Amino acid sequence: MIKEKISSLTRNPNSLVALLLIFFVGDAMVKSCYYAHCDFHNFSAITRGLFFALSLFVSLFYLTDFRKKTLLFISILALFFFLGQYAFSPKGFEDHLLDNFIYFSRYLFIFSILLFYNGLRTIPLRKKALNTFEWIIIINTAALFVGFLFDMKMLKTYQGTRFGFSGFFLVPSISTFFYAISLSYLAFKIKEAPKYKLLFIAVLLASFLVGTKALLLFAALTLAHLFFLYKIYLHKIFYGFLAAAILLFFIFKNKLISVLEKTFSVLVSVYEESGFITMATSYRNINLQSDLIEMVDANWGIINYLIGGTNFTRYRVEFDFIDVFLFFGIVGGVLYLIYYFKHIIKFFKLTRFGKIQVGFILCIGFLSGSFFNNAPIALYLCVLLFTIFKSDINEVH
Repeated sequence: MIKEKISSLTRNPNSLVALLLIFFVGDAMVKSCYYAHCDFHNFSAITRGLFFALSLFVSLFYLTDFRKKTLLFISILALFFFLGQYAFSPKGFEDHLLDNFIYFSRYLFIFSILLFYNGLRTIPLRKKALNTFEWIIIINTAALFVGFLFDMKMLKTYQGTRFGFSGFFLVPSISTFFYAISLSYLAFKIKEAPKYKLLFIAVLLASFLVGTKALLLFAALTLAHLFFLYKIYLHKIFYGFLAAAILLFFIFKNKLISVLEKTFSVLVSVYEESGFITMATSYRNINLQSDLIEMVDANWGIINYLIGGTNFTRYRVEFDFIDVFLFFGIVGGVLYLIYYFKHIIKFFKLTRFGKIQVGFILCIGFLSGSFFNNAPIALYLCVLLFTIFKSDINEVH
């Protein structure tokens, strides 16, 4: 009886709709309560923590071969995590254990989605869930534009004076990957229905307003991809738009330069002081060369090289693949990445379009960090991947 109920729950398309809504509303509540100075605001941690527990419960009561392997994978990484933390010098569990455990749960959160649905291919993605995802894109993008037009502090990307608007997402990295996923999804859907063109343009404009370097790079790469994919260079209207853009640039040249200087003044000063690489990586190259190497020499033993262990809040580099090995060590890092690319981002099953766009996402993840441990974007990534898998394109209805 329990197995039948669990099976019915995980196969019900409405469960995915509910998760999309719950997670998005949770993120929106986090930002709203944070700027309202409420005593507690981290609702998204509660909702995702409860879902993680639910996925473990579902797995234990309805074991399948995939769930057994994934539970074993999680158990091995958990063992590595606690041993690595204990071995981190000075030996013994320090105050940073709880913070590191939060990062550990973020790294594994996407696997909780796979545990719940018994794999990526069996996620019950139907038209209703896709419509829900699209409405989330529309709602957050509308909020982003409202924030930009009325200069609303609560809807900004950054808390300081740096330019950027992100809608209902509190952390810049969430906005970056949410819009990278949204752009990829809509660019793919344009082939199915021209109605997505307008939403794609709106999301593209929103991506420029978010204000993160990684998303600007992703948007530029996506435009270049679409330019050649759809052979836009063969359309006369493109050259009309290009001529109009050049004309407008020269008419408003001084004003545009003034806006750009104001928007990117911080980046320009970093470039002048430390060079292009430091500007492009936001000092991560310096962290890699100094802090990380010093930490490894001072605090790591042979066990840490194999299975990781560190004060991740203090020493993470935010080059994503490097951070995986910093957190899990050589053995744990290889295990994590093999399992991730075997069961989540399966390149051999992606369309050519999907391989390129997911490659762009991984590229900005490497440069900006917080992709693999970004729990809030995990479900959106699963929606995108299912949509662009070769064998599953015609199954969404």
